[in-house]
This record gives sequence, C-alpha cells and structure tokens, in this order.
Amino acid sequence: MLEVSPRILFLNYEITRDSLNSAYTAQLINTVVANGSLKYDRTPPIQPITGDLELQVLDAAQQIITTLYISNPLDKSVEFVNDSGELQQKMISLETAQFSVRLQVEPGASSAILKRITGPDPENIILLKTSIL
Repeated sequence: MLEVSPRILFLNYEITRDSLNSAYTAQLINTVVANGSLKYDRTPPIQPITGDLELQVLDAAQQIITTLYISNPLDKSVEFVNDSGELQQKMISLETAQFSVRLQVEPGASSAILKRITGPDPENIILLKTSIL
C-alpha cells in the first residue's frame, strides 16, 4: 500500500471592502503545498464574531473536513504611545489586506470555501471557493 507523506497547504488571499456599499470581495493570490506536518498549536482557537472569516475545507462530495476561523484582516488593532507618554490602542479599518492561512492537508481534501461571518446564521456570505489540490 502506498503511503502518502503529510503535506501543509498555504493559501494566500487578498480581501477588499468597498467603502461605498460595504461589499466584500476576496481573491486567491496563490497556493503553496509543502511536505511536512504542522506542529501542535497551543493557542486556543478564536471565537468568531461578526466580520471574521471562516474557511471550510471540503472533500469531493462537498462534505466539510475542517473548519478554521480567521480574525477579520481588515480590522487592525494598533498600539502607540500618546502625547502623555501612555500606551494607547486604536482600531483601524483597512479597505484591503492580504492574509495567509496554513493547514494540514487532510486525505480527500479537494476544495476550500472562504466565508464572511455575518451573524449567528450558519449561512454566511461566501466570498470565494477554490480547488486546492
């Protein structure tokens, strides 16, 4: 029996928010597949909120294999020292941003769907569907 070596998939995206109508678009910049295994991530997964992104990895039958959540890459928290010498935090809303997702390639994975979370409704807005292998 042929054994498949473990692989890591890197998906590089760009997301844009139209400032006039608040519509979101995403495009895949590129994909990279490398041999190897991801190390165990000890940081707890984020609890998604409205505006965050959801990435679903699907098999050929369109069944979900893996779901990942990504903090909204268009909303950045910046810390700086104010005029009084105190540390201050400010949220900045970007119109466009690039971000990367890395994941272990599961056997049978065939596509990925990037969604924007719009609320508690499970039917979030699909931004992009991509064939991954």
